[in-house]
Amino acid sequence: MHPKKAKTSESGAYTSSSNRDPEEHSYGGNESESRPIGQKVAKRKLKEKGKKNVTKSVNVDFEHRWKRLEELQAQKLVVLNEIKNKAKDDTLRADYEILMKDTAAMNDQQLAIHNHMCSIIKARHDIP
Repeated sequence: MHPKKAKTSESGAYTSSSNRDPEEHSYGGNESESRPIGQKVAKRKLKEKGKKNVTKSVNVDFEHRWKRLEELQAQKLVVLNEIKNKAKDDTLRADYEILMKDTAAMNDQQLAIHNHMCSIIKARHDIP
């Protein structure tokens, strides 16, 4: 088996791999600086970079949507409370009109219904 030929020496002759000068070809940390990264490493780094950017943008988008959802839910709650209060006011107003209805022109059947409704309204509002 023949030893591998390496780069030429200062004299221009090829040197075998066994005759290399150890200082000339050190395997320290400087080797990565002297040559470019391989294709696989470059692709992996590119993929990781893309994933980081996508993940960050997805998180930002999710946080923005979540905040918007919370704002909409708060607005919905305010509107529902307003509707509830208006319904209470309308019911109270209608109940008051029934209680204050003039009974002088009512016949016996209408008067019986009116008195029954008045008792229901009084019980609903805790009126003695």
